[in-house]
Amino acid sequence: MKPDIYALLERALLSGDPDEKGRLTDEAFAAVQNMDGAETNAPPLDFPRAGQPDKPVLVAPSQLTPRKMNTTEGYAAMLHAIAHIEFNAVIWLWT
Repeated sequence: MKPDIYALLERALLSGDPDEKGRLTDEAFAAVQNMDGAETNAPPLDFPRAGQPDKPVLVAPSQLTPRKMNTTEGYAAMLHAIAHIEFNAVIWLWT
């Protein structure tokens, strides 16, 4: 049985769990690749915003402690920021 692509897309869009959102994104990509042209007449999804994790609480960059890039903490902060950027790219993909 083929997955309902629109139900899968809705779950991915609204999920706030990064692991689940990634898994659902992979499933949706595979489902789209295997579509045979059949369409589902699904109504547009009305949602207030895409799913985000409850934690960590998002803050403005100005509220963060500045770190120099030549320290272990600074390097870790940069990698952490890149992870946030990539996760937000997945969220923006769905919206």
